[in-house]
Amino acid sequence: MLIKYMDEVIQRGAYDIKESGSVNVYLSELKEFIEKPNSKGEKIPLAEWHITGEGLVPRTLLHYDDTSDGSNTLNGSWQKFFASKKSLGETIIYNGSSIFFKDGTPNFGGVAKAAIYMRYSEGFLNWVSMFDLVAAEKIRVQLPLFEKLIENDKTKKIKKEWNKFKPPQEDWALSVLCTLSDGKKIVLGLADIIDGDWDELKEMNVDIEHSIEFMKFLKAPKKEVAEKTKKNISEEFQMGSGLGRNAFGKTYKLDDISDSEYTRLMGALTLSERKPLLKANQLSYPVKVSPNPASKLLFLPEGDLKYKELEKFVDSENKKREIFLEDKKAKKKNKEKNEDQERIITERPDFIPIPASCATLFLSNIEKSGPKKKIIIQQVFPGISLRYLQCLNQEILNSGIQMSIVGYMKKALTCQDSDTPCVYNYWTKIFTSALQKNYVSANEVFYSLQRYGKAFSGEELISGRKAGEYFRVVGKIRRLQHLIYIAINTPQKLDDIGFEAELKSVEQYQLTIKGVFEIMATRPQTADLAGPVYELLWEKQKMKLDAFVTQAWQGVPGEEFSLFIKGALVGILLNELTYAVTTSGRSFSVTQGRHPSTLRGEQIISLVTKGIGLLMNLNEQKKFNCNTLPFINSCLEDSRKDTFNSGLIMGMVFHFKSNEKEA
Repeated sequence: MLIKYMDEVIQRGAYDIKESGSVNVYLSELKEFIEKPNSKGEKIPLAEWHITGEGLVPRTLLHYDDTSDGSNTLNGSWQKFFASKKSLGETIIYNGSSIFFKDGTPNFGGVAKAAIYMRYSEGFLNWVSMFDLVAAEKIRVQLPLFEKLIENDKTKKIKKEWNKFKPPQEDWALSVLCTLSDGKKIVLGLADIIDGDWDELKEMNVDIEHSIEFMKFLKAPKKEVAEKTKKNISEEFQMGSGLGRNAFGKTYKLDDISDSEYTRLMGALTLSERKPLLKANQLSYPVKVSPNPASKLLFLPEGDLKYKELEKFVDSENKKREIFLEDKKAKKKNKEKNEDQERIITERPDFIPIPASCATLFLSNIEKSGPKKKIIIQQVFPGISLRYLQCLNQEILNSGIQMSIVGYMKKALTCQDSDTPCVYNYWTKIFTSALQKNYVSANEVFYSLQRYGKAFSGEELISGRKAGEYFRVVGKIRRLQHLIYIAINTPQKLDDIGFEAELKSVEQYQLTIKGVFEIMATRPQTADLAGPVYELLWEKQKMKLDAFVTQAWQGVPGEEFSLFIKGALVGILLNELTYAVTTSGRSFSVTQGRHPSTLRGEQIISLVTKGIGLLMNLNEQKKFNCNTLPFINSCLEDSRKDTFNSGLIMGMVFHFKSNEKEA
């Protein structure tokens, strides 16, 4: 389906990006040879690389050839050249290979290995000696260090672990073969263009003349006619390894397979030149969802929307995410932001899409089966408004809803901080519903509260106020629900300056238009929920319970509400009993060493009896409202239920200021 949609995008002329665009380029240069100890304490020699230049370079100036290399003939030619000690031009060295290039950019590991073989080869050094003897001799001195990387003296094969470098993702690597005496660099990978705009590369100190001269010693791989019918087929997208087409699991060499058999295995042949969409110009946005947290959204335009406009939008949203992650990382390290960071944060991208423009989104992940990868389409979302998507992304980043939900579910499902796929199940439901403007529910958060609580000690849950995370998570889901409601009913309001403040009010339970639970149409009276005991409460206790009811009415399912409030009132009273005893000079805790989830039935009665006894011994019983004791005793059976216990825990951590009336 995805391949077919790509073909339709190209056929209707929506794909308007030319291959002659610019790409981010970095110069990767050998820094030094180091030794790194392994698990056995043995020192492993490594070649350490570093970046010596970066810039934006026209794509046409860069050489690219990803010819299939199943037999390793193309890639192996560099190793053979080093072993042969022949001069440049005396033996074949291929300039293209699927090991060097993939998905529209160079593979650092492939080109770096080719570069280091070439750098220390006799033929290359003899060539460099013709115009810079000093530079060549400096490299010759390092040859014994390079040879430590070789594991087979006969074939000159380099060890599997041979380099230390973390390449930038999706940027174009130009490997430096050598630095000349004047500081200029000969690089591997320039195209033979006469009238190219080389200014950017010259500023990076690249020796254009000698770099192009070197490339002329290399030979282009031979392209078979059969390959031309196959070159735009993508195993990753078409899932060629699936047993549906390869029923007997036979292993094929794609270089040798017939066209008819290839078509049967891989699916329909190309209808258009889709290579740019399959490779370098995919528009994607990473999302953490189940079953694979490394999933991404793939974007394709609809209607009159052009691919270039969609690219601007996706780049803008990715930039927002990048800023958010940088800001989060800086806060986590608790360091002051430097001038550059502050500039990034204040200059947030604000790309506004074309009105009414829409895109089709494919939620996908990569499944790896052995050495091969294939793309799995989880869901397809047609007709997604870009303006709404922009607002949704901003809300997810600003509110931190994803981290809150996933963090809550980690504790509820695994009692750990492990990043297993199951902890993303609920977030995936929320995210995909919001993407389609479908209302969301927080029922799963409520019914996971007991499991969440058991992930913490009683001290962490009550004194550490971890239990309060429940209402915070529900508050963030309420924000998202409000955004969806406005997007459906009054979308023009999304652009209002005061909309962020409105979302904040919803999150803090001060405003409700569309809730996340099935609740009663109007807020019930606290006196009706508490029963006769309400009239026996002290005035401040009434105010505290009223404030709790206001919050819980919008944060708890309606069918559980009455029982939840009873539990909360008992929790509030237990807290006050603890305060009364401790301020009278005796040691007493609200749980007496028990986990709050076990405070049920007779254990609650025993706890209250002990606390009252301590107050009576001190003649301080007036500090506690003893008129509420019959109510606590009447809750004996209800207190065995999970909903009551959840309310009890939330009542224990509810913080109330009478002058502000807030939790």
